[in-house]
Parts: sequence; structure tokens; C-alpha cells
Amino acid sequence: MIFARQSTAIIVTVGPVLDANGVAVTTSVVGDFLLSKNGGAPAALNGSATLTHRNTGNYSLSLTATDVNTVGTAEVVINATTNACPIKEITVLEVTTYDVLFADAAPGPASPTNITAGTITTVT
Repeated sequence: MIFARQSTAIIVTVGPVLDANGVAVTTSVVGDFLLSKNGGAPAALNGSATLTHRNTGNYSLSLTATDVNTVGTAEVVINATTNACPIKEITVLEVTTYDVLFADAAPGPASPTNITAGTITTVT
């Protein structure tokens, strides 16, 4: 599963893009992909999104902050009648939630504590 920080650009891998004969497509463009937010109708990616072919029909897709500005599920789908590509699912998290989980300063696991007569002491 891919997690994205709300309103923060992210690069994801999409693909493989295959033609009707199962052959890898190496000529896809960013306009071949659409984005659905929280099950909504798929729409065009932000005009600044970019797509770079990597190998055998797999691409790096640079999504913009606008593409991932809605908390919830984002799905990248192909918009080509002759080509197929698996859906790329992204979970967009609120900034604070994402930072708690993934930032360098994430707090990590809680420390075990003891409670004696109403006083909480940290186990050392």
C-alpha cells in the first residue's frame, strides 16, 4: 500500500501498461492516466504531473500536491481503450497523521508505564 502526505507531491510507479496483445507499451503519456478521489469519477491529473517510462511498460508518475489534496483513497487508472494497466491505489493521510507515522521526528512506540497509587512512572 502506498501512503501519501496530503497536499504533498509524490512519485509512484504505475504499470505495467500493456497493449491488447500483452506487449509492454513504452509510449504512454501523462494524459493516458486519470485520478479518482474517494471513489469519485476519474478526472485528469494536474497539468504539472509528469510521466517517465522506466522499463518494460512501467512508469514513474509524479503526482502534484493538487493531485493528492484530498484525504482518503486516490486511484490512478489508465484512460486508454486499447491498453490496460493495474489500478494504483494510494491512501492520502492528513499531514499530522502522516508525520506521526513517517517523519524523522515520529515519536515511535509508547514507553511502558507503571501506575501505583495514582502515580504514573516510566519503566527504565
